[in-house]
Amino acid sequence: MKPSPTLRIVYILVISVCIFVFNNIYVALSLLLLQVVLWFSLQIPLKKLKPLKRIRTFLLVLIFFYTFFHGENDFILFSIKKWSFGINYNGFYSGLFMASKLLTMLLATFIVRFTTSSQQFMLGLKSLGMPNDFTLIIDGILATIESQPKKKNKSEKNKGNGISIKSVLKGNFSEITDLINTKLTEARSNFANNDVAIISAFSLIVTLIRFMKITPGFPIAPGHKNALIIPFFILASRLTDKKFAGTSIGFLSGVIHFMSGFGKYGPLGIVQFALLGLVVDLFMLLFKKSNSIFVFCLIGLVAGFTRVSAEIGLAWLLRMPVEYYLFYIPYVTSQCLFGVASGIVTQYLIKKIK
Repeated sequence: MKPSPTLRIVYILVISVCIFVFNNIYVALSLLLLQVVLWFSLQIPLKKLKPLKRIRTFLLVLIFFYTFFHGENDFILFSIKKWSFGINYNGFYSGLFMASKLLTMLLATFIVRFTTSSQQFMLGLKSLGMPNDFTLIIDGILATIESQPKKKNKSEKNKGNGISIKSVLKGNFSEITDLINTKLTEARSNFANNDVAIISAFSLIVTLIRFMKITPGFPIAPGHKNALIIPFFILASRLTDKKFAGTSIGFLSGVIHFMSGFGKYGPLGIVQFALLGLVVDLFMLLFKKSNSIFVFCLIGLVAGFTRVSAEIGLAWLLRMPVEYYLFYIPYVTSQCLFGVASGIVTQYLIKKIK
C-alpha cells in the first residue's frame, strides 16, 4: 500500500525537523542512510540528483568556514601579527556532518517530489488545509508554464508575454504593465471573484519572473529580481480586499517553484516566499493608502532582507561560524538595495494599474 500524499508531505516535514533538532551523528547518519535506501528501493534514476548542483557552492562554503574558522587551528598556514589562519581538523569533520544534514533534508524532498505527481501533491496540501481556490490557481499556473514556448523568435514581439531586464534598468516599465493587463484579463476569464483573479495573475507573474533566465555575461548583482517581484506583493495588498493577499502569492509561488523542481533548499523555499508576502502584508496594514515612494522603498528594503531569510535561517540551523555572516554581508546588501529600488517600480505600478 502506497503512502497517501498527506503522509508524503508530512514525511518531508518530519525529516527536516528531526535532522536539525537532533544534533547527533548517529541520528544524522541513520536518516541519511534511510534516504539512500529509499532512493534505490524506489528505483529513482541517479540523474535526478542533478538539482544538487545548485547547492554545491553552499556546501563548499559551509565546509570551508567550519574548517578554517571553527575552534583552535591544528595546522597554521600563515600568521599576521597576533592573527593566524589555519586548518582545524575537528572543524572539517563538523562541516561534513552539517553538510550531511542538509543533504538528508534535500534527498527526502527529492524522493517525495519524484514519486508524487502534481495532482497528488496538491491533494496532500488540501488535506493539510490549503483552500480550494489555491488548487485551481496552481493548476492554472502549471498549465500556463507548461504551454510557454522554450525559445522565442528574436523578431517576436514581447508585449504582454514577458519582461526585459534591460528595459527595466533603462526605466522603461511599459512591458510590466502590458504583462499585468494581459494576465489579469486571462485570470478574470477563469475566476469570477476579482480578488482570486488578481492573486492568480500576480502569482503567475512572480513565478515567471523567478523562472526568467538572464543572459550569460550580463552584469547583474544578486537580488536583481527583487526590483520586479516585490512590487506585486504590494500591489496585491492595494488592489484586493482579501486579507494577507501577499502571503497567499508568496505561498503559491513557493509551492509552484518547489513542484517545478527549482529551489535550492527544499521546503524552506516555500517558507521564504510566504514570509516575504507576510512582511509586505503587515506593512500594508500600516500604510494601506500611502503612495509615498519612501514607504515603498522601506517595504522593499525589509522585503529584500526577508528574501535571504532562507539562507540566513539555514546557516543558523547549521550553526555556521560567526565569520560566515560577515562574509555574507555583501550578498545581503545587494538583496536589500534592489529591494529599495523596487519602490520606484511600485510607485509607477500603483499609478498605472487600477
